[in-house]
Amino acid sequence: VMDWPGRGTILVGQEYDPDKFYGSPPRQYSWSGTAYTPGPQLPLPKGLGLYGFAAADLGEGNTMYVAFDEEGRLIVYSGDTPLWKSEQAYNPEDITVYRSATGVIPVLQSGAGSSDIVVSKHLAGKILVLDINGDGRDEILVPKNAKRGLLSAASGAALVSLRWTGARLDESWNIPDLPGNVLDFCITKPDA
Repeated sequence: VMDWPGRGTILVGQEYDPDKFYGSPPRQYSWSGTAYTPGPQLPLPKGLGLYGFAAADLGEGNTMYVAFDEEGRLIVYSGDTPLWKSEQAYNPEDITVYRSATGVIPVLQSGAGSSDIVVSKHLAGKILVLDINGDGRDEILVPKNAKRGLLSAASGAALVSLRWTGARLDESWNIPDLPGNVLDFCITKPDA
């Protein structure tokens, strides 16, 4: 479930394929009274899947997309065109899902260790968008986790709010010094 500029809150899904993991591009789903039915394919930049992206109204007059790359850096897209990529990594907490001979097993990082793993799929971290100050432009909210060492535990995190300047995302505020890594988060804005 995610907010989509011009559509409101929608359910987004992607068909499962036992060999490739994803069997189709992400689509909007709706409840038909007895089952969820697939609707239109979402107009996402090439390579984006169900996780690790958000659709946002950044004040440019069109829906833009913010996504994590493989190194945890943020990329802003307009259509299929990348407009900006962050220099720093935000180190979102990655989840890898392993499909074994007995089914799909979600685990954090590489904790599976099973010898019968057939397919593994990296699921990128969460990005939220919310117009916090009511100016009609979404802010981008992401966790910024401290890097882990090879054998070290998580040492801390921050929750960061970013605003689009027309050329880049700049930090507008943050909540620093959170203990451990941020695995998931949710923010709501009370009705005025």
